[in-house]
Formats: sequence, structure tokens, C-alpha cells
Amino acid sequence: EHFLEIDDDSNTKTLGKRWNAKQDRFYFSTTPIPIKDNFTKREVLSIIAKLFDPAGWLGPIIVLAKMLMQEIWSEKTDWDEFLSTSCAMKWRQFLADYDSINKITISRWIGFKPSAILEVHGFCDASEKAYGACIYVRLQYEDGSIRCHLLLAKSRVAPLKTVSLPRLELCGASLLADLIDSVKEDLKIDGNSTTFFTWSDSMIVLAWLQKPSNTWTTFVANRVSK
Repeated sequence: EHFLEIDDDSNTKTLGKRWNAKQDRFYFSTTPIPIKDNFTKREVLSIIAKLFDPAGWLGPIIVLAKMLMQEIWSEKTDWDEFLSTSCAMKWRQFLADYDSINKITISRWIGFKPSAILEVHGFCDASEKAYGACIYVRLQYEDGSIRCHLLLAKSRVAPLKTVSLPRLELCGASLLADLIDSVKEDLKIDGNSTTFFTWSDSMIVLAWLQKPSNTWTTFVANRVSK
């Protein structure tokens, strides 16, 4: 019973996230990292490993860390060796914005009501360095008001081996398909009463999806099939 007497400081932490019970919002709390002239590969990877975000809400931030990590590995830097000049500059810029994570909050309740019209919208996109997908929930209430809420997201770094942009955008679409499946299973959403939309701005990917998978090469066919 005493838990119902919620105060402003009432919060709990799980898997790197925090939940403020009074505001009913998730948030993140990071420890400031001093900016030095030089960082070793070991120090950088240790800091990046502490960014645990299973729901993908920090995707725009973490994907930058993933890209930097990939660059450090590709340069074959030893564990206790200082970063190259270019990597060190990118890392210092990353740390300069690191405290902004503490400003991010996500509402726990998505606003669902049995009488509301529920739509699930998934978006996917890619660049030459990374690709990703995210899912939003859109609710329309009886009074005509609409509420949209970010549910989850996921990002991946593009492989070092050169892959064309349309293929990376197709990888983003495949990643979105996985996210949609996980949402259906975890939230027990009724597919008959819920409309699912998946969005891509790649005309090539949309054209690939219009034909049977066996029409295309193996790389494209496998992902179109999914």
C-alpha cells in the first residue's frame, strides 16, 4: 500500500533504464565522462559497452558509437594504443553531446483504450554507413484526437564490405519486418482489428517487393522473401 504514495523521487532502474513512477516515464541517467586529449581503444569500448538500450530509444546516439567502434577496429588499433587523430576527434565530439542522453524521456503508457482505433506504423531507411527501423503506435480516439508514440527501434552498422545503397535499404526493410513480428508477438496485437503500415522511401526496394523473391539474386531474394 505504501507504494501508492508516490513522490517525485520515486523511481526504479532496470537494464540501464530508469522509470519515474510519478511521471510514469522512462528516462536515462548517465555519469559524466571527462574529456581528455587521448583515449585508448580499451577505454572507448568500455564506455560504449555501458550504453544498454534494448528498446532502441537511443538509436540515433548509439549508432554513432557503433560506427566509431567499427572504424577503430578497421584501423587495427591495439587495446592500449591511443586512437588515431580522426577517431579521437569524433570521440571527443561524441562525449561533448553525451550528457544530452539525460534529457530523453519516454512515456510508458502509449495511450491505449479499447475504444481507440489502433494503427502500427513502421519506418525503415538507410545510409551508406548504417541502416535502421522504428515503430510508432498511432491511436485515434472517439473525439477525433490522435496520439502517436514511439514504441521501439533498432539500428545496424553497414558492413565494411561495400554494399549498394538500395541493398542497405532492403536490409532496413528486412529489419523492420523482424520488428513488426516481435511487436505482434509481445503485445498480443490482434491482426484483424489492427492495421499495420510499413514505410520505405526507396523506390527500388518497393519495386523488389512487388515481384516474387525467386525473380532476384540470392541477396535480394532472401530478404524479399522475409
